[in-house]
Amino acid sequence: MATSMLSSTIVLDVLRNDNYANWSACIKNYLLAQDLWDIFETTTKPPRPEDDAVEFKAWRKKNAAALHAIQISCCGEIQSQINDISSAKTVWDMLPKLVYQPPSKGANYNPVAEQGNSLNIQSSNVHYMVYVPLHNALKSGDWNSAKEFLKLQPNSKRAKITTLGKTALHVSVEAGHVHIVEALVDLMSEDDLEVQDNFSDTALMETTYI
Repeated sequence: MATSMLSSTIVLDVLRNDNYANWSACIKNYLLAQDLWDIFETTTKPPRPEDDAVEFKAWRKKNAAALHAIQISCCGEIQSQINDISSAKTVWDMLPKLVYQPPSKGANYNPVAEQGNSLNIQSSNVHYMVYVPLHNALKSGDWNSAKEFLKLQPNSKRAKITTLGKTALHVSVEAGHVHIVEALVDLMSEDDLEVQDNFSDTALMETTYI
């Protein structure tokens, strides 16, 4: 209830799987009005505190305000998938790919094709379910459990273990568990380190966003 009350001051409806176009237009207008939109338009990396402490502090404040606005304007299901991401721009770029936009059932609607797509989605979800124990161990910082999983399934260290195409290293970087990141890097080849997620980011690239 509290989230709905807060989000209503920004957008009319929270983001769901069926309203991305309207939602994104509303939230963009809000971010423009709050002078926060420039952090989404930049193509450069966020400033670092050691390079310019004042600029970094200003960016961090804008990023936090924008990220909070987006988070409270999403439904609980979507919000749970972005809560661990600290970059507002990263969240904004991933949302169109994260929400499912069902096709309009016009003249070319093909129920057989739609059923096939549904089966593909279910099959994909089964694939990722295999990695749930590994994902949970990495998120919680339990390296012993993660290591045991990797021993049983060595290829998991380079596999995409989430629907967003994240590898074990991506998940560990986002969770901020440095000891696991270092341990995984020791186990991985250069090719493993170059595996990209659905947003064309390697895990090591993501360290610059955190």
